[in-house]
Amino acid sequence: MKYIRLFSILICIAMLSGCNIPQAEDKDKIIDKSIFESASEKISERTPSVPKAPSKTQDVGTSPTITLDLDTEKGIREYLVGEWVFEMWYLSDVVCNMRIDKDLNATLSFYDPYTDENNGDYKGKIAFDRIYADPNEAPDLLCFELDGDYPGGDFYFLHRTIYDGKRVMSLFPASNGNNIFDMLGTEDNPYLADDIVFEKVTGEESQLHPYKNKEFYAFCWGVDDDEKKLWIDDVLWTSQDDNYARMYPPQMANFKNDIRESVFYSIAPDRIMDVLEYEIYQDNVYLVRTNEHGEIVGFDFAR
Repeated sequence: MKYIRLFSILICIAMLSGCNIPQAEDKDKIIDKSIFESASEKISERTPSVPKAPSKTQDVGTSPTITLDLDTEKGIREYLVGEWVFEMWYLSDVVCNMRIDKDLNATLSFYDPYTDENNGDYKGKIAFDRIYADPNEAPDLLCFELDGDYPGGDFYFLHRTIYDGKRVMSLFPASNGNNIFDMLGTEDNPYLADDIVFEKVTGEESQLHPYKNKEFYAFCWGVDDDEKKLWIDDVLWTSQDDNYARMYPPQMANFKNDIRESVFYSIAPDRIMDVLEYEIYQDNVYLVRTNEHGEIVGFDFAR
């Protein structure tokens, strides 16, 4: 009887040992998987994060879809709402924050970031008007009516592009009188200008693809942090003889966009130094050439 019990115990030990073998193999698999996951995380930490332009078939995650309605007053009102910033360091030392609410109440704040000096805060309202637009068309004029005796000004407005999650809008003075944005001028350039460019963060991203093997004119709206990619919006030269050019300021009619969105173009690796040899400005037009991969291989000043 003693030997039978001993024999039974030995059989149980052998069976339990056999049951543990697959568990040990599963444990090894789990350990190996965690090692690969850890290595992957370390590799991604060493790899710089370069933003990419999503393709038409790419899942763009939480990026809002671009929806513009500038053919109705309601659409223009929705377009204007938000916080817009003018900051063009090569034209003016002054920055302007412009906040517009759904009732078109506007707050303008001017300051000099170099001297940390506040240049004034102004409140008022924006009204719509029509100069060349027909009564059944969307308004073509923004009228800034500020509190107090401060001059606001009347401006034609134009949606310029969408790039890097931002909308770009230009304001063009509609008269020769003083306006609130004269404050952006400097001693060398007392009247900043004919084209006052504001940007608003929206998170929108273009779904367009880069052109391949093509030469075209374009504005460059931005350079990525690694200085290997450019936000490019192609434009067409327009004639100064058409009605549009005679009606509106020339700066509004010099160029035409079929789709006002910018695409993220990579610069060909062997041309990066040539393309970025000189400072790139938003108000310049460039002649762009791309290769068969849609990379920029030529980038020359055109205007």
